[in-house]
Amino acid sequence: MIKSLFVMLVIGTLIGCSPAERPVETSAGEETSAATREPDRYQEYLWCHNGPNYSKESFDASQTYWQQMVAESDLPSFGHFSLFPKFDESNFDRIVGLIWNDKASRDAGWAAYIESGIEENLQDKFPGVETCAGDGSDELFAVSVYQPRPATVAMDDQESKGRIASYQFCTYNEGKEGSDLRPVAVDTYGAWLDEYETKNGATGYSWAYFAPDFDPEASKASDGVPNAYDFVWMNSWASESEESLGMAAYAESGQEIQASFDEIITCSDPLRYDVEINIRPATL
Repeated sequence: MIKSLFVMLVIGTLIGCSPAERPVETSAGEETSAATREPDRYQEYLWCHNGPNYSKESFDASQTYWQQMVAESDLPSFGHFSLFPKFDESNFDRIVGLIWNDKASRDAGWAAYIESGIEENLQDKFPGVETCAGDGSDELFAVSVYQPRPATVAMDDQESKGRIASYQFCTYNEGKEGSDLRPVAVDTYGAWLDEYETKNGATGYSWAYFAPDFDPEASKASDGVPNAYDFVWMNSWASESEESLGMAAYAESGQEIQASFDEIITCSDPLRYDVEINIRPATL
């Protein structure tokens, strides 16, 4: 599967007025207002920077201590994961991802976290190891997440490491919008994916569509991210081997599908990350 494969996976389920608020076709001949299509969850991405006292040992110890404090607290439920770039990146060393049920849960969760004093305790015990963006920072990026098709093989508790996530930043070509993508993304590519899993077995592959809850043109951007884009999509695999097999199969049999997508959208090259799940919510 060449780079634009990722386009196919997520677009059709959310169309917007920025492109995320236009009507969404949910099945052939059936339309529903985007106002009735709620996001599946709300996520935040926080840039983190290694400090002068960083080492693998000090970082691992700090994360163990942080997770212990969270487990012993009465904070609202949330998910937490780490992204480690598989490419040269000058803006951060790690990204922390936070998973919330919705934006209201996010607001309540941050208020409770600030009140808990956990962050201060962490920095007191492990000074100069790492600093991460906090609430209100310009290095925090929030998105509404729409996930049309979860993985057919659910992640178990032993699979906290070894996963791969890939992100691309996409704009509609002139005269195109989400409704142009839906038949290809959901129906045509969905059929291809069904056939692939029929032949090769169920996979841990999943995708999601991200509607930015910020202005990309007025925000910081990491290396490889364009200054402007309409939406982001994410692909996740259980392993690098699963990623390689799927992409090879698509490169062999998906050329016509790919040509259809190339007429509709233009996307950045994928940014790939190693993923470590630290606190797993029910949505993963």
